[in-house]
Amino acid sequence: ETTTLVKNVTETSNNQLKVVQQLDEDMGSIDISSQRNASIAGIANQIAIETKEIATSVVNKVESQNFEGKNDVRVRAKVLDDGYGGSEKRRVMNKIKSINNDK
Repeated sequence: ETTTLVKNVTETSNNQLKVVQQLDEDMGSIDISSQRNASIAGIANQIAIETKEIATSVVNKVESQNFEGKNDVRVRAKVLDDGYGGSEKRRVMNKIKSINNDK
């Protein structure tokens, strides 16, 4: 009976050891994934910062220039791409029409 008890305790301990080892491996994998995600988030943040800087530079450059249509939506209607079907086109076209109708 003592031998059976020792055998059962040994089997249970071995099973627990396997579970702990598997948990350790899984935690290592999670740690690697977390580090990779943090690295990617840092890269994405840097891209966002650089994109904002470029956009700000473009806006500042455009605002500093004078060109036909800059402050006149009616003139800008001439340069719209009629083939473009994006969602904002309808809003822009309606705004242009309302401005032209107000004249």
